[in-house]
Amino acid sequence: MKTLRFREILCALCAVLLGGMCCAAAEVQARDASGAASAAPGAAEAAPRGQQQQRWANPQPDVPYLPKPATRPADWIVEHDPATPDASPEARSLLKFLYSISGKHTLTGQHNYAVNQGRFTDQARRTTGKTPALYGTDWGSSQREIGPGRDRIVQALIREHQRGSIIALCWHEVRPIDSEPNTFQQSVKAKLSETQWNELLTPGSPLNQRWLDQVDVAAGRFGGGRGPTTRRVVATAQGSGAGPTNLTGPTTRRSGPQVDVAAMVKDPRMWSLEDSGYLEAIAPIRAASGLSATRPAVVAPPQVGAGR
Repeated sequence: MKTLRFREILCALCAVLLGGMCCAAAEVQARDASGAASAAPGAAEAAPRGQQQQRWANPQPDVPYLPKPATRPADWIVEHDPATPDASPEARSLLKFLYSISGKHTLTGQHNYAVNQGRFTDQARRTTGKTPALYGTDWGSSQREIGPGRDRIVQALIREHQRGSIIALCWHEVRPIDSEPNTFQQSVKAKLSETQWNELLTPGSPLNQRWLDQVDVAAGRFGGGRGPTTRRVVATAQGSGAGPTNLTGPTTRRSGPQVDVAAMVKDPRMWSLEDSGYLEAIAPIRAASGLSATRPAVVAPPQVGAGR
């Protein structure tokens, strides 16, 4: 019995699951065909590599494959309670809302820099005619973003929540060994040593407690606000072109095919602030937050600064 290398077996299995021939299976087939042709008396020279047209054969037909799992409908989801046992009614209503639209609707959204509250959301509204339902921003850590800057962030989040937006807040936090203010390049993107990581992840250690204190200070800036938020705790890996898309026309391009944004937001499955279905769906969130069913009119926010 012929012995196959592990890579050939693995790629052959992938070929069966994907319904085609992978590179390793093609190599095995080509090598077997070439060897058989050279061994036969008077056989013609094997065809050059890349011109083999034979179908792939399972090298181990006696090995059974696990059955493919049944497909799930697009709206299949298991609803869970919040991870925080004593989550507020506002947070529970937001989670309930997200479960209810799964597989049915997509929320339009836009991120805004900490020092430019509302700038890109307003630009998206002027470009597409619809206001993104999800308002995203950063808690920041630079000199311009902390202090009075964070007061403006809190006021912007309150304003956006009151007019019906779902809040998405992320925090490009400084390293726990650093203090604010600091810069994105010198601290947020800087590394921790293996020893520092181990201390940070050890409950009760000095560095772990320092990090928890930093988080407590940030959370304390929200006071007694009742608006639920979604939080992106760990920032995504970003390339040099990362950041909000600057919408300057009916279409936009971001390292890929051109997208007709204005047409996309007209899809009834895409929800924006102006859509009646969205406003009806978030009514429990507004009620839990002590807000009336009627939301304030969407107005352009004040512009602050011109960069991050």
